[in-house]
Amino acid sequence: MKKLLSIAMATALAVTCTAGIAVGTAAAEEMPAPAAETAQVYLVPGSWYDADAKQTKYNTVEGATALSAEEKTALNFSEAQTVYKAGAAGTTLPTPATTHTDAEGEPFVFQGWWYIQAATVTYTETVPSVKEDLYLYADFRAALSQRHEPAAPTEQVGGGEKNFMLITHEDDTQDVVPLLVSGTDVWNVYDMGYGSKVQFFNEYFTLKKNDRIKVYLTDISDGAKHDDVPVPYPKPHPTYGYFSYTLETSGNNRTSDYLFADSYGLDGSGVVEEGEEPEMAYIPQETLTFRIYIKVEAGGSGMRENRLQVYLERKA
Repeated sequence: MKKLLSIAMATALAVTCTAGIAVGTAAAEEMPAPAAETAQVYLVPGSWYDADAKQTKYNTVEGATALSAEEKTALNFSEAQTVYKAGAAGTTLPTPATTHTDAEGEPFVFQGWWYIQAATVTYTETVPSVKEDLYLYADFRAALSQRHEPAAPTEQVGGGEKNFMLITHEDDTQDVVPLLVSGTDVWNVYDMGYGSKVQFFNEYFTLKKNDRIKVYLTDISDGAKHDDVPVPYPKPHPTYGYFSYTLETSGNNRTSDYLFADSYGLDGSGVVEEGEEPEMAYIPQETLTFRIYIKVEAGGSGMRENRLQVYLERKA
């Protein structure tokens, strides 16, 4: 009798469990699937510090939807920061605004929106299509550091470089050494239209026996072509000849130990033939490595593009 009772109870328990499983399965089928998260592109126009007002100021995007304080907090932005939704993929990105100006009072200029993916910086003009949240950052720059389009091909020497040195070797082969631009606080430097005074430099390059160097800069005369500098005077100056070099010294490093530059031309005759370009000659007989700093000297009315300050630093 006990044995029959045990079998009956086990059968009833099995039926009950089976029924429970069936009910649970039906309930799961009736529950809606969780909603998929939508990736969003955000615009971060950035900020800057106003030293006069002693406060941080934020760039803006007119017409875009700004995030609420709660939304910014959820994304780990400060409450004061300006962050916007970018809109639908493929739409043209708006132009942000800033009140930031450089030391000369010139406004910072918007250069484009950029983002980083897979350790690569990419500029874009439209909202990217994304599968995860993406932040686009506004690139605002002062005039000195604005991005420039690559120089168009030119028939002149330099291969399209904006500023460069042309080094002619003893066998008449030539090397073009690009010159980069940086700011300088030297008082007697000519402002060439970069928004502040600049110097040209390169690090490093090699000079060999009997090398001759010519310097070419744009934005000297009409801003459209390369000018060999210093630009010769129409007639010889009583002190500076047709053009002038200042070979600078720093510590024990004297540029005049390595370069020869004559204001009357390298032959010292005081006669500069039509079309002749000012140049410097490398003095040592050994091959050495240098970096160079070049500044266009102001020096008075009508003399600025005719005088060049040159500092040649030998690599230790």
